[in-house]
Amino acid sequence: MIELQDDSLKALVRIKHQYGQEVVQPVCPIAQEFANIAGTKILTTNTIQSMKKLGYILEVEQTLPKSL
Repeated sequence: MIELQDDSLKALVRIKHQYGQEVVQPVCPIAQEFANIAGTKILTTNTIQSMKKLGYILEVEQTLPKSL
């Protein structure tokens, strides 16, 4: 059985490196609201786990390097 994915349950995030650590930044309003509820500017591991429990799918924004 194939399950259809609801676009409303997708959240767009960006992975960045800050001070040598990877952080997950919210990009779309849904991801931003979850960070707001958590009281953070980035999405923590606990917040991401909670989002997944609620059925959200996190999509990572694809970016190209500034130079090749």
